[in-house]
Amino acid sequence: MNGKIHNRERFLDEVRENLNKTLDSDRPLRKFTNPLAKSKSQLFSEEQLVEEFTDQSERLGIEWFRVNKSDLAQKISDILARFDTMRVSVWNDQETRSMVKGLPDNYEILFEGDSNQVLGHAETADFGITTCDYALAESGSVVLMNSRDKARAISLLPKRYIALVPKERLIYRITDVAKEVDEMDQVPTCINFISGPSNSADIEMDLVVGVHGPMEVFYIIVD
Repeated sequence: MNGKIHNRERFLDEVRENLNKTLDSDRPLRKFTNPLAKSKSQLFSEEQLVEEFTDQSERLGIEWFRVNKSDLAQKISDILARFDTMRVSVWNDQETRSMVKGLPDNYEILFEGDSNQVLGHAETADFGITTCDYALAESGSVVLMNSRDKARAISLLPKRYIALVPKERLIYRITDVAKEVDEMDQVPTCINFISGPSNSADIEMDLVVGVHGPMEVFYIIVD
C-alpha cells in the first residue's frame, strides 16, 4: 500500500517564506557531493598505507606479519603450529587455494563441499583462512565479499582467523570501498568488514572476547 503525502506544497511554501527564499523552477537542483566520498587512497604510497594499516591493526589487538608470496605457506604453518590445530577451513576460490598451496598435510583442510558441510566444518574448525578483497588502512579492517566459493562462515565461526592481505588491496577508508561497490555490475549478497577479534562489552560493561566470532585474528600482508 502506497503512502500519500498531504499538504506538501503548502508546507514547502511556508519553509520558503520563512527562509525568505523563492523557488526558481528553471534552476537545476545542485547535486550534493560528500567530500569524504572522494578517494583518499591515491594520496598515499603503498608503504604509507601498509604502515597505517599495521598501526591500526596493533591497536585492535591483531597480530600481523609481512612476507613474500614464496614464504607465505611457511608463515601460515608457523601460526597453525603455535596452537593445537587439527581442522582448518579455507575459502574454495582459486586465489585462496593457490595462496595456501604447500601447507603440510597433517591438518584436516576443507576447501569445498555443500553449504551444510562448510558450516559444520567451520563451526568446529581451529582456524579459518581467507584472502580479502580490500584492506582499510584507516581502521585496520579487512573487507570480504562473499560468493559461492567464499563462504562467510569461514571467517566467522572458527576459533581463530587468518586474513591473507595482498599488498595491492590496501586502500584508505570505507568510502573508497563504497565507491568500488557503487560501480559494480553485480553487488555481492554479503560484504563483511572485519576489524579484529570478536568482542563485546554489552553486558555490565565487561569486555569479553570471542562471544560471536574468532578469539584471535592474524593478518599476513603478502608482497
